Amino acid sequence: ARSRFHKLAGSAATICAHQVRAYFLSFERSLMEDPPDVATCLVRTKVGLDAFEQLALEIQTIVEEK
Repeated sequence: ARSRFHKLAGSAATICAHQVRAYFLSFERSLMEDPPDVATCLVRTKVGLDAFEQLALEIQTIVEEK
């Protein structure tokens, strides 16, 4: 999971989706702790989903403008 969050953070950075990138990096950091901080991951889920929703709206706006 850490590896996937790391890769997703890189992909988000590529398209300048900074909030989404921060979300993935926070998950990655939480999972790097010993033991993994699963409780924090669960709390951050809502924030991450909100960031995804905002990104989807922004992408839709760009697509509709073309």
